[in-house]
Amino acid sequence: MVRFCVGDDPLIFKQVDNLKNKLLPLLLRIVLEGIGMTCRIKIIQGNDIFQDIVRQKKSVIFSFWHNRIFFLSYFVYRYCHKKGFFLSVLISQSKDGDIISGMVQQVKVRSVRGSTSKGGFYAIKGMLKSIKEGYALVTTPDGPRGPKYKFQSGTIYISSLGKVPIVPISCAFDKAWVFKSWDKFMVPKPFSKVYVSIGQPVQAPAELQENEVIKYQTNLENSLLNLSSEFIERQIR
Repeated sequence: MVRFCVGDDPLIFKQVDNLKNKLLPLLLRIVLEGIGMTCRIKIIQGNDIFQDIVRQKKSVIFSFWHNRIFFLSYFVYRYCHKKGFFLSVLISQSKDGDIISGMVQQVKVRSVRGSTSKGGFYAIKGMLKSIKEGYALVTTPDGPRGPKYKFQSGTIYISSLGKVPIVPISCAFDKAWVFKSWDKFMVPKPFSKVYVSIGQPVQAPAELQENEVIKYQTNLENSLLNLSSEFIERQIR
């Protein structure tokens, strides 16, 4: 007697995985754009810096903390990519990264895979290629695994090698969901008020010395912390 067990068929598993890989990025995109479109956005600091970058389509590295990636990805997509200032996003080589990569490819944003923990060489190589082609870059300097609010060195090396400045960005919400993840991941609730802060661009020198890296890490870390500070959040509530 021949017994057929459909659930053990590797083709079935492959088809299920393919369906999941298509549906999850699409669902994430719908949620991201759906929430983002309802939010009332106000740039409370650095609007002139941001408008100048977008107007001139300057190659820069937009950097923000990992826990704000949900909304700020939407922000730079809406105000940069949709206006013809194309983006290249650094995404980790993880299962979560696969979903995010699938989503950004749907909206024709370039995905560069890698992180400080895995695929770092190829990540830097891919980012430098994007700079040469006129893209603005997006990185989360404390991602993908933390420590939270610690500015890692990879973005600084890209700035040095690519000769482009790092632009720190942060935001605060009047209403948001905060998840119990390592970074306290934040998602604004629909129809929230979102306040965006943009810091001064920081350019790492082309001839970057090892003993200078920590100085730039500290500078940018403090800048992002100030842009994300509880004081600013209290001021806008």
